Amino acid sequence: MAFISLLRNSFFMKSNFSENQSESDLPLISVAMATYNGDRYLEEQIDSILSQTYPNLEIVICDDLSRDSTREILQRYEKAHDNVSLIFNSENKGVVRSFETAISLCKGDFIALSDQDDIFLPEKIFELYRHIGDAYLIHCDSVLIDSKGNTLHPSYFAYSKTKDKHVFTDYLLGNNVTGNSVLIRKELARFSLPFPKGIRMHDHYLALAACYLGKIEFFDLPLQLYRQHDKNVIGANLGNFDTFLKESRKGYLSDHSILRAGIFPKYKKEIELQRDFKRAIFKGKWKSRYSLLKLLDVPGGKKMMVYYFLFCGFWGDPIRNLFYSLLTSMKKTKQSA
Repeated sequence: MAFISLLRNSFFMKSNFSENQSESDLPLISVAMATYNGDRYLEEQIDSILSQTYPNLEIVICDDLSRDSTREILQRYEKAHDNVSLIFNSENKGVVRSFETAISLCKGDFIALSDQDDIFLPEKIFELYRHIGDAYLIHCDSVLIDSKGNTLHPSYFAYSKTKDKHVFTDYLLGNNVTGNSVLIRKELARFSLPFPKGIRMHDHYLALAACYLGKIEFFDLPLQLYRQHDKNVIGANLGNFDTFLKESRKGYLSDHSILRAGIFPKYKKEIELQRDFKRAIFKGKWKSRYSLLKLLDVPGGKKMMVYYFLFCGFWGDPIRNLFYSLLTSMKKTKQSA
């Protein structure tokens, strides 16, 4: 906790209004949140949003039919704060559709996304607003904390060995934008909604859309505490090989949904190759209108080719499992280094 206290009081956590901009000139910024059975940490997260130094905020929360005390907690906040608005789904719609609903009802010129179990540091919204420039999306680093608020690692980006990305094809290969870390322009929301049916995660799709329209900005200091607990753990995808195959299938279906929607026509070939690669991983064989060698024409293609030959079907499941276990062990070793 000492590190977090130091962070709260560090030099970059002291924003001032510019001499030519009064508080009344600042645009409305909305915070869109989706909740589901989140009563354990929800109050701490909402309090951190209400404590932001940015003065012109609204919070729009969509609850996905929670069965714990989440609904009652939200209603207390709505009653106590004029800038908190609630929507309660009549049926379970999932996290993507719940965020879609919340974002669609935001009135701000900019929209920040929030999960239900993290903590925004006081200057988060202000710093992202000040640094977004002409980008469609800005995201920041995070401090990783455990369920009790103890620091696990001072930098999510350093821990996960994540690199900053700049172009659309980088984001096809993998996503480094966590939804809880972003601020987007209203124009990006208008372009992106409704989310195509079948996409895997809203944050990845927004990153793709932002890169397609213009650019993404990265603020390389942590502006939030990213909580890791039993239901939200970085590296959860480093499970067994069966989980890896299931995740590959989900990625395939998500890419297929994006193609079917025709949202990013300039990158149709690249998206098709990504989709077909993920299909080949869970099917164990390459089946595409493109030659397997076409992977080498896209950024990251050499790495995909290696993955394909490690996990293609002719090895048999025991060998594929062994390769996956070795890669997983190597990644965990890098994270703990």
